[in-house]
Amino acid sequence: MNVKVKLLFGLLLWGLIAGCEMPDTHPLPAGKSTGLVPLPQILEPLEGEAKGRGFRCEGALTLMWPEGWNMSAMTVWLEEAQLSWERTSEEREADWIWRVSEDDLGQEGYTLSVKRDRVTMSAGDAEAAFRAWTTLRQLLPETCEQGCASGFTLPAMHIEDQAYLRHRGLLLDCCRHFMEPEFVKEVIEVLALQKMNVLHWHLTEDQGRRGAAGGGRDRRCRGFGGGGRRWR
Repeated sequence: MNVKVKLLFGLLLWGLIAGCEMPDTHPLPAGKSTGLVPLPQILEPLEGEAKGRGFRCEGALTLMWPEGWNMSAMTVWLEEAQLSWERTSEEREADWIWRVSEDDLGQEGYTLSVKRDRVTMSAGDAEAAFRAWTTLRQLLPETCEQGCASGFTLPAMHIEDQAYLRHRGLLLDCCRHFMEPEFVKEVIEVLALQKMNVLHWHLTEDQGRRGAAGGGRDRRCRGFGGGGRRWR
């Protein structure tokens, strides 16, 4: 075979191999955008971003957020998920970036962008940043709630959202239905995860008080707001 033909054949073969995507021999738990509660106002997949592939974490993250923002809810969760993290002040080093938005994003408004090299969130204040974090947490693989020390992947996407209603609450009636403290704590966590902002906790009424009350027997025996009637 002619040398030039061999060389051309070799180049074509190399091009075909290079163009093929090698299978991932160590797949990580994959996040997904379906099932977000509440559904963001804008959710767009970024198909053009590296052929639809998004962010990949190998078990460690570098984070950046503005001074004065309390991000403990996120950092505690990362530690419980067995993911190591460190904070940086250099944007080029960060995997997850929170920025103060210069635009008016609306009440509790934020934007969230997942790309191959990083996840970027913009918010007007710490409360809006927390809303962005709860969305990001829902995007993460469910297995991370029990631990994903090896890492995870996220699909490439762009999200924009803000609060539709100012008051978003739930009533817990512990006067008529006894509830264990751990159950109440779980309810509060789910409320925060789903961007609810008010807990109406019904603890007392004229039939009784379901908690310790100081002040002696008189307070324990009289109804609260019930005209002073005694009850047994």
